[in-house]
Amino acid sequence: MSIIFRSYFFAGALLAVAASASASLVNGSFEDPALNPGGKMGFGNGQIMGSGWIADFGLPFIISNGNADSGVAWHNATDGVQFAYLATGVGLGSIHQDVSLVGGSSYTLSFDQADFGTQFGVPGGQLNFDVTNGTSVFGGPIFSATDPFSDFIHITKSFVAPTTGVYSLVFTSVQLHAGIIDNVKLDADAVPEPASMAALSLGVAALLRKRKK
Repeated sequence: MSIIFRSYFFAGALLAVAASASASLVNGSFEDPALNPGGKMGFGNGQIMGSGWIADFGLPFIISNGNADSGVAWHNATDGVQFAYLATGVGLGSIHQDVSLVGGSSYTLSFDQADFGTQFGVPGGQLNFDVTNGTSVFGGPIFSATDPFSDFIHITKSFVAPTTGVYSLVFTSVQLHAGIIDNVKLDADAVPEPASMAALSLGVAALLRKRKK
């Protein structure tokens, strides 16, 4: 195998690793299923919430901007026109989505979280979140809370997948009437392939010049 061929082979391998590390999260803004303006839809245990997400327990809802049921002044979605509400009067709620991750790769989970409504004094939007394949990548579920009457706050958390495989991204409310989430993203952190590719390109070009002399 020539030096030039090995250089191109290594460059291609870098790109392949970068591509394979991409997470497979879908419907992070809960726009599926598409509801009428002001609409809402509840999901029972085991039901698929449009695409990607599965309701685990507690009748979680997807809610569209403009909903005013029971006199609740809901927040507007931060991305798109719909968001997920995890806990209703029937009890606490939980949802999850399975994603494929690459062992040794670094990822960043981010999402927006809000309180139940803008006019009720419930003690903030309290929930747990986790990424797990039976063993949590965080060492256990992470507790996150907003203040009463608060608007959306942005949460980010980075981690390294210990092994390659399917993991569950889980959100669970830990308080009645709490846990609004939107704009959920799970991104593979950038690897330095642009710089590596540039260096390799310069090296290959130098080799070609030497061969021509």
